[in-house]
Amino acid sequence: MAVALTALFVALSGTAVALPGRNRVDSNDLQRGSVGSRAIANNSVRSSDIRQGTILGSDIRDDTVTGEDVNESTLGLVPRANTANSANTANSANTANSAKTANFASAAGTANTANSANRANTAAVAGTAFQRFRDGGIGIPTTGSGQSSVLTLTVPPGQYLIFGKGTLNNDGSSADRRECRTSAGADSDSQLVGTDSNFESDDTTPWSNSLVHEFASGGTITLSCQITSIAATVEYRKIQALRVNEVSNSAAPAP
Repeated sequence: MAVALTALFVALSGTAVALPGRNRVDSNDLQRGSVGSRAIANNSVRSSDIRQGTILGSDIRDDTVTGEDVNESTLGLVPRANTANSANTANSANTANSAKTANFASAAGTANTANSANRANTAAVAGTAFQRFRDGGIGIPTTGSGQSSVLTLTVPPGQYLIFGKGTLNNDGSSADRRECRTSAGADSDSQLVGTDSNFESDDTTPWSNSLVHEFASGGTITLSCQITSIAATVEYRKIQALRVNEVSNSAAPAP
């Protein structure tokens, strides 16, 4: 009878093995793949329980990572911007290097503000100076009327501060007084230049002019003197043109 009871107990127990201790389960006590999501308590898996580098992009639901979860210093350049380095605001800008604000600008290098601007070329070339001169004399006709050109200077588009000068030499036998001018487009500056006859000590007189002018597509600056019946020559001719950022020209109030 005792032997039969012992055999029955062994048959019922099968291959069961006692656990090593109370409230303790080792990894070898579980069958591989037997623990599922329902067996894990919510909010019970911690960061230290996940092997580093094992979470993939496919493991994260779309549109669940917000700005607070991103380290901005690890990001590259702004998407859809060709160049936006050192720019505080650069919306719809192809190039905005060192620009504080460049909205809707095609090109605004080193510009503080260039909204809806097509060009900023005058600032890039401002400060360029052009000059032409001739020390030797050139004769002024004694027949006809108007002005006789004695020197010209051609310049590219831009806004200019212009200077013209020369020395009028009287070659005739009587005193003379005539207008000498520097002109650029519709702008000009004139001076009445008087000389004694060729036999007097004051038969030469220097003069100078100054003006501002904007050439939209380039143009010519002309130094000239009035034609009279008295023979004369102009020596030490010179035209200077300094390109600037902006010019303003207005008449002073009377008197």
